Amino acid sequence: MITADTETAGFYGPVRLIGWYDGTTYQVATDVTAWWANVKDQQDVCYFHNLDFDVRKIEAALGDAFRIAWDQCLVINGRLVRARLDGAAIELADSYALLPSSLDQLCQDFALPDALRKIHLDWAAAGYTSLDDYFLRVPVDDPDYRAYLRNDVLSLYEILRQLRAFAGLPDAEFERVPTAASLALRAFRTRWPFEYDQLCRTKLRPPLEAFFREALYGGRTEVFRTQITDGHHWDVNGLYPYVMGAYGYPDGYPIERVGVYAADAWADFRAGRYPHGIFTATVEVPESCFIPPLPYRLNGRLTFPVGRITSTWVGEEIRRAEEAGAVVVAVTQAAVWTHSRKFFWGWAGLIADKKAHTRGAERATWKLLGNALYGKFGMDKRREQIWRDTPDNRAKAAQHDYPCTEWYAGGDFSRPYLDVLAPVFAPYVQPQIAAYITAYARLTLYDMLVRAEAQYGGAWYCDTDSVVTQEVIDPALVHPTRAGAWKHEGEVDAGLFIAPKFYAERRNGQEVLKNKGMLSSWRQTARYALYEDLYRRILEQDFDRDRHGKPILWLYRNEPALRPYVSAVKRGADPNTPASYSKAIRPLTWPKRRMDYAAGITWPWNASELETMEEERLRTRDAIRFERQLMRELRRRLWQGLMPRGLHDRDYPDLPRGLRRRQGDTLDVAASELGYAGPDELYRDLMRAYSR
Repeated sequence: MITADTETAGFYGPVRLIGWYDGTTYQVATDVTAWWANVKDQQDVCYFHNLDFDVRKIEAALGDAFRIAWDQCLVINGRLVRARLDGAAIELADSYALLPSSLDQLCQDFALPDALRKIHLDWAAAGYTSLDDYFLRVPVDDPDYRAYLRNDVLSLYEILRQLRAFAGLPDAEFERVPTAASLALRAFRTRWPFEYDQLCRTKLRPPLEAFFREALYGGRTEVFRTQITDGHHWDVNGLYPYVMGAYGYPDGYPIERVGVYAADAWADFRAGRYPHGIFTATVEVPESCFIPPLPYRLNGRLTFPVGRITSTWVGEEIRRAEEAGAVVVAVTQAAVWTHSRKFFWGWAGLIADKKAHTRGAERATWKLLGNALYGKFGMDKRREQIWRDTPDNRAKAAQHDYPCTEWYAGGDFSRPYLDVLAPVFAPYVQPQIAAYITAYARLTLYDMLVRAEAQYGGAWYCDTDSVVTQEVIDPALVHPTRAGAWKHEGEVDAGLFIAPKFYAERRNGQEVLKNKGMLSSWRQTARYALYEDLYRRILEQDFDRDRHGKPILWLYRNEPALRPYVSAVKRGADPNTPASYSKAIRPLTWPKRRMDYAAGITWPWNASELETMEEERLRTRDAIRFERQLMRELRRRLWQGLMPRGLHDRDYPDLPRGLRRRQGDTLDVAASELGYAGPDELYRDLMRAYSR
């Protein structure tokens, strides 16, 4: 194992220093070729913490000597996780995929000694105007600069070494693991092979697997009230490991039922004859339900509405909905199990024990593994893979009807590849297990939300494993480490909840800001006052407008940032040239609940309202697409008919500039040749086609 890092001339500049460590010797060089000559032929893995950034800098420095063999790489969600190089033995890996946290935070979590921790540079005291200015101008032999790089490289090595040791995997096996979820699955399989084999023995037919996926929903993230003072923020300790250990899960192949037999299966499940079941049902959720219990997915959007909804759920969620006053109108499809098994009882117990009785690196390792495992069971067996674009591979994709698109690495037409959506052998993918894990997690959160409304002054906000309440909850439910208990994250002196995943709190005397999906440059400058200003603008309806004239609040526009490396390579764009990014919030466009910012409260949507809005959205989208297609065809027809001679007519001074010619035809002549009744009709189509 080798760890490495680069220091560059600012965010967009070339490499100034590169350092690497193999467990014995730390080396540093100003020329990337020195690193490449040292590691190129080693049968090893070289880790960078954020390979996406470093690989583009290395590629620019090495040129044609550094060619990625894309068909041997691992790309997950558009991010390069593992890279093989043409003519090289070394493999590059992204340690962020294993340890999805900043290096600074990891040094704290793994309790590294101060001598190894990340150094915080005092660029202002050194006479620089900003951190970027420091990295641009600091001399490469500056001792603080070199120490900064050295600690980054050595601390990453130590963190990975300890992760490998506490995960209990041999070196070679550890280095084959690309992500935290894969590492967790490997650790579970090693320690509980019988339970793993029992999980994997169920071979689902594709239609049944698709049915189970309909019951697989994500976490609950909602705003219930928008402003709070003197409230409290709570988190569940290890929510997913807790529900994995506390409950039983479907074991084996289910009994399938449809029609009237599905209704009988539901009745038997309610009576306790089956321990588990997944059902497609129509349920009437009462309008009076302030916090509805059932998730509902509409064209990819997850909400929790009232009214009549038809979907597929885990039986326990439907039963809990009945307790909240919902009525099951009909059940049309069912899968029920006669056996239940606590597959994860030992795993969850181990995680809880490690988190309660260990510290530093060991605790951080098991906390990471505990939170990562559940996602493996719900993965899609079809994965995006990169194949070389060869006749054999094209024929293979066509034979199996795999969707594929072609692209050229860096715009080089001599290096064609195919993105292919193809299945992989993954027996651990059991969506019924993932559906149950996420359902149990939502039910744990839902029970707290209901209690908050009844006993703790109301719920203000929730996010998968956290809730904000007005009052202190029952002390019997609170514990700083016990799995499944609620931990008090702090007193919320003031809070603004503008949208899911977008809120600000003054908690424990500090500002805590949530802003998922924003550029880091924006996050670094955001303050609580900015959220206050956004909320004021919403109340005053002081909106910006998008290109369709709809209300919007721009957070930033045309901000420079680097494209994801893989995206840049596929586009044929320079990975080190910034692109422009914009981000906005749309407070009036179908949020998860009906927002009343003036009153400071939100209400659940009625399912029929959601369906009507979705139908209108789809109609508008289709109309826009049709209009665009019509304009494309019209432009092509006009272009082909007018371009040979062009247009020239003083009576129509605003003719499209691209069609003007000094000696061109007049509009009446062109109209006659194109079959128009007169010049005005042609002029109308020209303005429609070329004014967009």
